[in-house]
Amino acid sequence: MAQEDFFGKERNVKKPGEVMSTEGAVITLNGHLSLCQSVRANYTNKVIPNYEIGSPDLYLISGQTSGQVDISKMVSSSGFLQGFPEGKAACGEMTTVSINDNGTCGSAGKANIKFDQCLMQSIGIEMNVGNLAVSESVSLWVAFMGKP
Repeated sequence: MAQEDFFGKERNVKKPGEVMSTEGAVITLNGHLSLCQSVRANYTNKVIPNYEIGSPDLYLISGQTSGQVDISKMVSSSGFLQGFPEGKAACGEMTTVSINDNGTCGSAGKANIKFDQCLMQSIGIEMNVGNLAVSESVSLWVAFMGKP
């Protein structure tokens, strides 16, 4: 239902449940990852443009795919780096990250995404005066992103 505000602009307010909510989302990293604050995922396809001398033609070559997943979470009473694949980056062991929403909490529906064959690139810890909680983060290189 459209409503006109004080500035003469119309706003069409949608009912809850039409957009997926983070309240129903669950992220797992080799099991449940608790106190997760943010997840940022990026998956790219390398595209190489090729030109021919003396021609306006453009040839696009689709290359290799890869990505990165960055996860930030608060440190719990169980200590630092709980839930992250500690010690596995050096030996090259791959891990699986999945994010799903089971359709609860008024979300738009069920959705799942899987990042597979991930290798840890970096891990960090952050503390600052403005945020009283200590947080930690991990960055993972991703070989596959798709539906589970």
